[in-house]
Parts: sequence; structure tokens; C-alpha cells
Amino acid sequence: MGKLRRQTRPKAKRSRREGNKPPKTMPKALRVKLKGIAYSKTVHGFVPEDSSTTYEQTGLYVPIDVRTAVELESQDTSDARKQAVAQKDARDRRKARDLLLREFPNMPKSDLNAVLNHAFLKGSRRVGKSGKIASEEEKVRLAIEAHIRHVHTEYDAMIKRGMTRERARENIWGEVVTLRDSWKK
Repeated sequence: MGKLRRQTRPKAKRSRREGNKPPKTMPKALRVKLKGIAYSKTVHGFVPEDSSTTYEQTGLYVPIDVRTAVELESQDTSDARKQAVAQKDARDRRKARDLLLREFPNMPKSDLNAVLNHAFLKGSRRVGKSGKIASEEEKVRLAIEAHIRHVHTEYDAMIKRGMTRERARENIWGEVVTLRDSWKK
């Protein structure tokens, strides 16, 4: 007669998405590697030396008290960071406005505001905020040409009638250059 085996139920697989995993302790090799390295400039000194510290996985192993300290500091500095971002945005807008006025001093104010609000809109990835164009003057010129093309010509109507983009641009290019040059010095 063969050996009797105890039957066991197979363990259910846990999804990675389940949040009920027990906290992990930092592996010794990682703890040794990180010893003496501050987790963050703002929380240096919060790194515990105790090997029984519980860690929560958030992409990197970070002691829970360090994470908590960083989150608290983040909440404390939230308003100051928002204000700094608003100040930078205002500086960038003033810079774009000054550049537009310097390059195109005869541009009507309504068109100036329209270009600022469209081409230089934060997060828009439009020509005025493009990181691919190095020269600020080139960004301004391209933004002005795009504005003229869409607002002061029949370009959009030509596209709606089925004309190709290239052909429509060729047809209205003379109008764009004439108006652009009239806005220049």
C-alpha cells in the first residue's frame, strides 16, 4: 500500500492590487547600503537605526516615520509652493507679453491678449510653451503666424472644405506675412 498524503487546499493567489499585504521590514543589504544616506534633505535625522522598524513599500523602502514627516512637511509647505508657482507663471506671462510687444509693437491689444491666452497657455504644449523650440523669438513669431492664420484668414474654412493643410497654408501665406509685417517695427 502506498503512502498516505495529507490533502491540502491550494493557496489562493493574492493580487498585487490587494492592499492587505503585511508591512515589510527593510532587507539588511538595503539597510546597510542606505546607512549614512539621508532620505531627503528635509527629513535627515529621522532615519531610524532600529532593525525592527516597519516599512511601507511606496516604490522605495522608506521608514514610515520618514514618509509621514515628508507628507506633513509637504502639507505645511503646500501654500508656499502654490504661491511660488503662481509667481513663476506671472513672470513667464510678463516675459512673453514683453517679448510680443517688443517684436510686434503695432499688434492690436485684443490680438496680443488672444495670443497670450492661447499660444502661451501653461500646460498647453502649444508653440509658445514648447520645449522643442529653443529661441523665444522663434516661439513668438510662430505663435503670431498661427494666430493670424486661424483668426485673420480663411484658413480654417479652406480646411473644412477639404483642402489639405499644406495647400491651405500656401494659399494664405501672403496674407499672413503682410499682416505680420504690419505689426512689426
